[in-house]
Amino acid sequence: MKKIGEIDRKCSWTEIYRSLESINTEDLIRDPGVAEIIASKRLVKVLSGDIAIYLVGVGPHIHMVLPRIYCSCADFSINVVSRCLKHFCVHLAAVELAERKKLYKEKYLDSGEFSKIAASILEGEVTPYISI
Repeated sequence: MKKIGEIDRKCSWTEIYRSLESINTEDLIRDPGVAEIIASKRLVKVLSGDIAIYLVGVGPHIHMVLPRIYCSCADFSINVVSRCLKHFCVHLAAVELAERKKLYKEKYLDSGEFSKIAASILEGEVTPYISI
């Protein structure tokens, strides 16, 4: 049995968006990885002006997620983008469910704080600037 997000063909950037948009909410709820992230309550919607990103805490790591578009985790870079083995990572799936069910905390930041956090995560650092 395939896990949610796995595919049998080559991928394209639009497939990430379409596959998350079309996945059944109940399938997201049943996925153990998604359920674990939601249950941990380490999912924060960070807002700054008109910009919003999600931060997903998993163990000592914090991943930055742009819903239906991007995740900063290695699984996304390797298995979604490079190898085209699946349409999305568990963090993108968890954010999809969190958005549908409003299962996230919100944090408002000024543009300077927002930029520091985004840069820190993209550079692979565990950020001290925000607790999730």
